[in-house]
Amino acid sequence: MSGSSVQAAAVSPVDSNSLSYFKEFYMKSFVKWFGIIALVAVIGFSMAACDDDSSGGGGGGGSANLIGTWTSVIGSQFIFTANNCTYTAGWELYNGPYTVSGNTITLNPSYAIANIEYVITIVNSNTINHQSIEYHKR
Repeated sequence: MSGSSVQAAAVSPVDSNSLSYFKEFYMKSFVKWFGIIALVAVIGFSMAACDDDSSGGGGGGGSANLIGTWTSVIGSQFIFTANNCTYTAGWELYNGPYTVSGNTITLNPSYAIANIEYVITIVNSNTINHQSIEYHKR
Protein backbone atom coordinates (compact mmCIF):
# COMPACT_ATOMS: atom_id res chain seq x y z
CA MET A 1 0.00 0.00 0.00
CA SER A 2 2.92 2.20 0.11
CA GLY A 3 2.83 2.91 -3.58
CA SER A 4 -0.90 3.49 -4.04
CA SER A 5 -2.30 6.90 -4.22
CA VAL A 6 -5.89 8.01 -4.06
CA GLN A 7 -6.90 10.44 -6.68
CA ALA A 8 -9.90 12.64 -6.39
CA ALA A 9 -12.48 12.25 -9.08
CA ALA A 10 -12.43 15.09 -11.44
CA VAL A 11 -15.52 17.23 -11.19
CA SER A 12 -16.45 18.80 -14.43
CA PRO A 13 -18.09 22.17 -14.24
CA VAL A 14 -21.76 22.40 -15.26
CA ASP A 15 -22.05 23.81 -18.70
CA SER A 16 -24.13 26.94 -19.12
CA ASN A 17 -26.67 25.30 -21.46
CA SER A 18 -27.82 22.72 -18.91
CA LEU A 19 -27.91 25.35 -16.17
CA SER A 20 -30.17 27.63 -18.21
CA TYR A 21 -32.41 24.63 -19.02
CA PHE A 22 -32.90 23.91 -15.29
CA LYS A 23 -33.56 27.58 -14.53
CA GLU A 24 -36.14 27.77 -17.30
CA PHE A 25 -37.80 24.50 -16.21
CA TYR A 26 -38.05 25.51 -12.54
CA MET A 27 -39.18 29.02 -13.37
CA LYS A 28 -41.99 27.72 -15.58
CA SER A 29 -43.05 25.31 -12.83
CA PHE A 30 -42.95 28.08 -10.25
CA VAL A 31 -45.05 30.43 -12.38
CA LYS A 32 -47.57 27.67 -13.11
CA TRP A 33 -47.97 26.74 -9.43
CA PHE A 34 -48.07 30.35 -8.35
CA GLY A 35 -50.86 30.97 -10.88
CA ILE A 36 -52.85 27.99 -9.64
CA ILE A 37 -52.49 29.07 -6.02
CA ALA A 38 -53.52 32.63 -6.91
CA LEU A 39 -56.59 31.38 -8.79
CA VAL A 40 -57.65 29.18 -5.86
CA ALA A 41 -57.19 32.12 -3.48
CA VAL A 42 -59.33 34.41 -5.66
CA ILE A 43 -62.11 31.82 -5.86
CA GLY A 44 -61.93 31.17 -2.13
CA PHE A 45 -62.10 34.84 -1.20
CA SER A 46 -64.94 35.39 -3.67
CA MET A 47 -66.99 32.65 -2.08
CA ALA A 48 -66.24 33.91 1.41
CA ALA A 49 -67.39 37.40 0.44
CA CYS A 50 -70.75 36.22 -0.91
CA ASP A 51 -73.77 37.02 1.21
CA ASP A 52 -75.70 34.00 2.44
CA ASP A 53 -78.93 36.02 2.24
CA SER A 54 -79.52 35.72 5.98
CA SER A 55 -80.77 39.29 6.32
CA GLY A 56 -83.83 38.81 4.16
CA GLY A 57 -85.46 36.65 1.60
CA GLY A 58 -86.14 36.85 -2.08
CA GLY A 59 -84.15 39.99 -2.73
CA GLY A 60 -85.89 41.95 -0.01
CA GLY A 61 -85.55 41.82 3.70
CA GLY A 62 -83.68 43.54 6.39
CA SER A 63 -85.19 46.40 8.32
CA ALA A 64 -83.66 49.04 6.02
CA ASN A 65 -85.64 47.72 3.05
CA LEU A 66 -88.85 47.61 5.08
CA ILE A 67 -88.99 51.30 5.93
CA GLY A 68 -92.06 52.80 4.30
CA THR A 69 -95.75 52.12 3.81
CA TRP A 70 -97.01 48.74 2.63
CA THR A 71 -100.63 48.58 1.44
CA SER A 72 -102.90 45.66 0.55
CA VAL A 73 -105.73 45.63 -2.00
CA ILE A 74 -108.24 45.59 0.89
CA GLY A 75 -106.79 48.80 2.34
CA SER A 76 -104.93 47.52 5.38
CA GLN A 77 -101.42 48.90 5.92
CA PHE A 78 -98.12 48.19 7.58
CA ILE A 79 -96.02 51.30 8.17
CA PHE A 80 -92.41 50.52 9.09
CA THR A 81 -89.89 52.97 10.49
CA ALA A 82 -86.38 52.06 11.63
CA ASN A 83 -87.59 50.75 15.02
CA ASN A 84 -91.38 50.71 14.89
CA CYS A 85 -94.29 49.23 12.97
CA THR A 86 -97.90 50.37 12.82
CA TYR A 87 -100.53 47.96 11.44
CA THR A 88 -103.94 49.30 10.55
CA ALA A 89 -107.01 47.63 9.07
CA GLY A 90 -109.67 50.27 9.53
CA TRP A 91 -108.28 50.95 13.02
CA GLU A 92 -104.89 50.57 14.61
CA LEU A 93 -104.24 46.93 15.50
CA TYR A 94 -100.55 47.17 16.35
CA ASN A 95 -98.05 49.89 17.20
CA GLY A 96 -94.65 48.78 18.47
CA PRO A 97 -91.25 47.26 17.70
CA TYR A 98 -90.55 44.47 15.25
CA THR A 99 -87.77 41.97 14.60
CA VAL A 100 -86.48 40.59 11.31
CA SER A 101 -84.99 37.11 11.05
CA GLY A 102 -84.29 35.76 7.58
CA ASN A 103 -87.41 36.52 5.55
CA THR A 104 -89.72 36.67 8.58
CA ILE A 105 -90.90 39.81 10.37
CA THR A 106 -92.31 39.29 13.85
CA LEU A 107 -94.36 41.90 15.70
CA ASN A 108 -94.24 41.72 19.51
CA PRO A 109 -97.67 40.60 20.77
CA SER A 110 -97.56 42.83 23.88
CA TYR A 111 -98.02 45.87 21.63
CA ALA A 112 -100.98 44.41 19.70
CA ILE A 113 -104.55 45.37 20.50
CA ALA A 114 -105.51 41.69 20.96
CA ASN A 115 -102.13 40.39 22.24
CA ILE A 116 -101.59 38.53 18.94
CA GLU A 117 -98.16 37.77 17.52
CA TYR A 118 -98.14 38.91 13.90
CA VAL A 119 -95.80 37.03 11.57
CA ILE A 120 -95.14 38.58 8.16
CA THR A 121 -93.18 36.98 5.32
CA ILE A 122 -90.90 39.02 3.07
CA VAL A 123 -91.61 37.86 -0.49
CA ASN A 124 -89.27 40.29 -2.28
CA SER A 125 -88.15 43.91 -2.02
CA ASN A 126 -91.62 45.18 -3.01
CA THR A 127 -93.95 42.57 -1.49
CA ILE A 128 -94.67 41.23 1.99
CA ASN A 129 -97.32 38.68 2.92
CA HIS A 130 -99.47 38.47 6.03
CA GLN A 131 -102.24 35.84 6.38
CA SER A 132 -102.18 35.18 2.59
CA ILE A 133 -102.69 38.88 1.82
CA GLU A 134 -100.01 40.61 -0.20
CA TYR A 135 -98.85 44.08 0.74
CA HIS A 136 -96.96 46.19 -1.77
CA LYS A 137 -94.59 49.03 -0.97
CA ARG A 138 -95.75 52.49 -1.99
